[in-house]
Amino acid sequence: MFLKKESPLKPGKLADLIVMDKNPLEDIKNSNPVIYTMVNGRLYDVNTMNEIGN
Repeated sequence: MFLKKESPLKPGKLADLIVMDKNPLEDIKNSNPVIYTMVNGRLYDVNTMNEIGN
């Protein structure tokens, strides 16, 4: 995960993020295989956009 040093990411806070299977720093093409996305604290499967965990 890439965070600024002064990132407000803390326990109990909501975050928007994506989960990738490969490191995009090694090859920019690695940013294509996204597995999950989190929006407003809810986790979704990228292929179906079904919420996971609730």
